[in-house]
Amino acid sequence: MSFDSIEDLQAIAEELPNAPTEFKFEATTVQTIIAPNGIQFGVIEAKSSFTNTSGGEIGIYQKQVFFKAKTGTQSIVFTTIDGLKEITLSAFDAMLETISLIAE
Repeated sequence: MSFDSIEDLQAIAEELPNAPTEFKFEATTVQTIIAPNGIQFGVIEAKSSFTNTSGGEIGIYQKQVFFKAKTGTQSIVFTTIDGLKEITLSAFDAMLETISLIAE
């Protein structure tokens, strides 16, 4: 995967609705970022929802982060319900800043 453009990320994002999962995610944001630690990440944010047993619609937020490692492209996926996104996403983003790639 190249991070020179977002074409590879866009291709992954376009396949999200077709993924074999109970939740059909729809990409809302596709971008590349450079974290404060200097590592370049590809980021796909997506949304989905489900109906709970009371008949209420529950929104789901997902953030997929991709980065290059010696063994190829690695990814980390964060998924939560919308109601917990605001209090948990900052911890996930802070974790990303601690990633460091080890040279051989």
